[in-house]
Amino acid sequence: MAQIDEIIVAESGGQIPVVASVTSGHVIPTLSLAKHAQCVGADGFCRYYQVLSLVLTIPICIQNFDCPIGTSMTPELLARICSELEQVECIKEE
Repeated sequence: MAQIDEIIVAESGGQIPVVASVTSGHVIPTLSLAKHAQCVGADGFCRYYQVLSLVLTIPICIQNFDCPIGTSMTPELLARICSELEQVECIKEE
């Protein structure tokens, strides 16, 4: 995944924002992917919002993915996350 981020950021040449997915089953690999994507110039991230917001300085995109694969978030939870974390800039509804 890290090499893909590098290629996409390089190919975009700064002409369009790059939103990197840092999906993982655990927060440690997610942080590693997120830090790498930030270093290569990605413009946004998805998932693990509270922990990521403590470590990263770039925008966060919340991915609201419904069951059975994902975990759907209530409007109240989404509102709380958005109000508490200033890096959250968008919500991706699936």
